[in-house]
Amino acid sequence: MAGISGEVKAEIIAKVKGGAVVLELSRQYGVSYQTIYSWLKQKVEGTVSLV
Repeated sequence: MAGISGEVKAEIIAKVKGGAVVLELSRQYGVSYQTIYSWLKQKVEGTVSLV
């Protein structure tokens, strides 16, 4: 499997944050939805919520 470039990964994450549907992005970019959720989890870990 070819690696996903950091730019594409950042683009996908930004689209999810903007309200895009993960499953649609998965199909569009040819990346499994599990991988996208894994990236999102990695982004969230280490952040602090003040809520």
